[in-house]
Amino acid sequence: MKRRSFISGSLTASMAVLLPNALSANENSDKKYAATDEADVVVVGAGPAGIPAAISAARNGAKVLLVEEDSLVGGAPVDMYVSYLCGGPRLGICKEMREKLAKHYDISGKPSGGSWFFPSTFALVLREMIDKEKNIKLITRAPVCGAIMERKGNSNKILGVEYRDDLGNLFAAKGKVVIDATGTGLLSEFAGAKYMYGREAKSDFGERYALDKADDKVQLCTLMCCVQRFRPNAEIDIDALLQNKSFTHRLVLDSGYNFTKDVPKEKLRSDVYQYLMWAANAQCDTRDTLALGRAQNKLMTELMPILARNFWKQGFTLHIAPKIGVRECRRVIGDKVITSEDLFQPKYPDDVISQGRYVLDSWGRGNLKGMEKKILKFGIPYFATIVKGIDNLMMAGKHISGTSLAMSAYRVQPIVASMGQAVGWAAAEAAKKNTSPRNLEVKEIQKAMAKQEILPKEYA
Repeated sequence: MKRRSFISGSLTASMAVLLPNALSANENSDKKYAATDEADVVVVGAGPAGIPAAISAARNGAKVLLVEEDSLVGGAPVDMYVSYLCGGPRLGICKEMREKLAKHYDISGKPSGGSWFFPSTFALVLREMIDKEKNIKLITRAPVCGAIMERKGNSNKILGVEYRDDLGNLFAAKGKVVIDATGTGLLSEFAGAKYMYGREAKSDFGERYALDKADDKVQLCTLMCCVQRFRPNAEIDIDALLQNKSFTHRLVLDSGYNFTKDVPKEKLRSDVYQYLMWAANAQCDTRDTLALGRAQNKLMTELMPILARNFWKQGFTLHIAPKIGVRECRRVIGDKVITSEDLFQPKYPDDVISQGRYVLDSWGRGNLKGMEKKILKFGIPYFATIVKGIDNLMMAGKHISGTSLAMSAYRVQPIVASMGQAVGWAAAEAAKKNTSPRNLEVKEIQKAMAKQEILPKEYA
């Protein structure tokens, strides 16, 4: 697909706009669907943001369709092995999940649970949580391929989404409110939304740590692995395994002690049987699934056999993630754009709906002058979750409306989970009132989130 750029106000040429890929409502009225499901809320993407969104909407009384492209739910921790919960705070539905993982599937031996969990256990816990919500209908192996739109003059409204099965049959999932929780913003692109891609310049949004000149690069992708001992008394030699500079350094994670770089070798536990590893990086256009495939195949051909053989000699085997980990893709333009300067503010925005605690964690980029070590405390604004120019389309996940630098701080799982919980509740509320999410009173969302401990008590 040819990418087209635009320049509008502060938006630079690195920020692409795509023409609508979905048909109008009148054109769609003649389409023949193999089946059509209808609900109050449709959530696309059963990952770290989408599952909390679906559960939250269901608990607020909405009938929910949760549409997922993979067979297993979970998203990044399941299919990319990003099973270490960076950032925080862990609140609400994310906290529920973490507690279940620690209770039933801990691998660290620590009373509170370790730093990470096996990917498959995320799928088990999350599926259990979904199944308990009788208002959710889960549809898996259903890649979304279009948006069902109603276009009248300058008004654009989403009515639902289209997805296909393996035989190419077309299905529809319709709802009063739709949430794009893909993590990539793909559904929003189908709906005709404008989005940003690449790194902004200082002149775009006045960010002090932005680049002098914008470019089209996004954060590095990483192929993750679980490393597991198979030979009794095997000892891992981190330095020997990471001699090849093509591999990432320092990022081998002990199941009980956090990053091994922070633990003296003589204190590394001799009874640790498994590690989580950020194995090798790649750079590519993350909007292009074929490019992602090529990047992963190159790592599998050129680097991973070397790493696997070295580990095997020491008595450890690799479990390699099915999908390469993607940190950054489209960032869909909403009614408000979050900048890194917003994250530095001492007060939360007036329309805050959830919280975040993390650093500017922008892989593949330097010159942050130590900010990658400074913990930021910030709020996620409601109007950054509403897609600009399209009615009834919300979003939850790392692709919400923000700059590349801002996104690097709120892209991690606990933060997008709390965001998803707030967005899901708001979507259900809008569906109840038969109104646009834009028309909701933000203070009512804040009160609900304070009761659910997503926001501080002062918002109750």
